[in-house]
Amino acid sequence: MAATRWTAKLFVNSNVGEIDAEVYASTLPGARQQIQAKYGDVQQIYNLRQASGSAGSSSGGAGCLPLLGLGLLVIIGGVFGGSDDKTPTETYQNAPVERVQAAPAPVAPAAEPQFRDYASPPPSYCITENLEPC
Repeated sequence: MAATRWTAKLFVNSNVGEIDAEVYASTLPGARQQIQAKYGDVQQIYNLRQASGSAGSSSGGAGCLPLLGLGLLVIIGGVFGGSDDKTPTETYQNAPVERVQAAPAPVAPAAEPQFRDYASPPPSYCITENLEPC
């Protein structure tokens, strides 16, 4: 494995304060060990990350290679992947379904009022001051 560049911020102690560190290691734990070996017992290591454009990297333009391959496949698919068949395809449609609802039941005519069958007329709602019917 090639060594890559790692950068971090360190807080050594209250006398020294905060410093920026740069080490070369293959892994994150290796970078921590490099920092502790180089700067001694520090109180806090934060923002430790692999720096982009590391010096030990030999990738060159390898990151662009997948994008170029994908672009080439899209171009080839557009040139050779098209279909020359211009005949229309059949589309199947289901016949419309007609829903029939039963007619509502006939309503019987309203019955005649029952008071006509009685000998006396229906009670009146009129009352006098003595609470007697009118």
